[in-house]
Amino acid sequence: MPIRVMHVIGQIGVGGCEKHLLEVCRRMDRTRYDLALCYYSRQADSMIEAFEQTGTKLYFTDKFGGASLWTFFKTLRRFLLDFKPDIIHTFNYLKSIGIKTL
Repeated sequence: MPIRVMHVIGQIGVGGCEKHLLEVCRRMDRTRYDLALCYYSRQADSMIEAFEQTGTKLYFTDKFGGASLWTFFKTLRRFLLDFKPDIIHTFNYLKSIGIKTL
């Protein structure tokens, strides 16, 4: 049975982390891994098609579209219950919520 990995990233526009994640999704052995990606901002979602071509299951919830933080986390929980990941891999979370790091 493949290991289920859910990647969580703010948006999937053309940027460094997004390009890296796309290459990860392209290169992971699909006989060993089942991949999903959750993103939560449509600021730049121009790479949707590229991720779909890798066979990665996509989930979207609009964190910044006026919904409460509670609604965002309820939706994220629903995605996790649907996909049932073994591993959750997050990208740039602190940056996406406005916390500056060194």
